[in-house]
Amino acid sequence: MRITLAAQSLIPAKGYGGTQRQVEWLVTELVRLGHHVVLIAAPGSSHPMCDVRHAVSDAECRAAIPRDTQIVNLHAWKVEVPFPTLNTEHGHLPDYPRPQPNWNFLSARHAELHGRKTFVYNGFPVDAY
Repeated sequence: MRITLAAQSLIPAKGYGGTQRQVEWLVTELVRLGHHVVLIAAPGSSHPMCDVRHAVSDAECRAAIPRDTQIVNLHAWKVEVPFPTLNTEHGHLPDYPRPQPNWNFLSARHAELHGRKTFVYNGFPVDAY
């Protein structure tokens, strides 16, 4: 599958970075499973296993998505794109407008706090801990 992940943060995380680490680990595992991944992130971002494109605005994010992308996974970037999209909310912003469909949260309680039901727990490299 051709997957684009988009995060506004610097990847990899420098010091602490929950969302950044989750995106970095997700890229690694998706590539390991055989997917072609493109990462769109803040300038200075890098990942040894995928093509990395830099963006700071919604327009730059949209322009950086390859035309052959099959799905976009947005992490804390609320931008409309002309592709099937999964929006992953990492924070607690229950009053933030979410006009796009397909929102995913990090736990049942996290979803409930946002008036939703769908969630997927964060994955992490167990061997690193």
